[in-house]
Amino acid sequence: MVAFWYVVIYVFDEFDHGYGQRNWFDLNVYLSLLSVVIGLVGYGLATRFWRRHRSVAVACITGVAFAACELALVIAMGWAIPDRDTTLEGLVGALVIGALSVLVTPRRVMKS
Repeated sequence: MVAFWYVVIYVFDEFDHGYGQRNWFDLNVYLSLLSVVIGLVGYGLATRFWRRHRSVAVACITGVAFAACELALVIAMGWAIPDRDTTLEGLVGALVIGALSVLVTPRRVMKS
């Protein structure tokens, strides 16, 4: 997510000029990290109902799926309602996507 915001802000020069480039980058990284924490809460709650095998590879797959879906949600909300702050909706979406990301992991993963 940090790389995504770096490319958007510093490479493509897409940011709110009222905040400044550095502040806009910091704000978006902070909100992304907050989304990750909220997504972990949703994932943790979902694992109480759906038991899945735990391994580093599975956690990475789930994390990548979460990050991609969360960024897609934030981009879609920015396009759908451009003149509105959608931070709260993005954080609620992170909770839901975090809970749903448990479904991305396979039921049985062979141990290496």
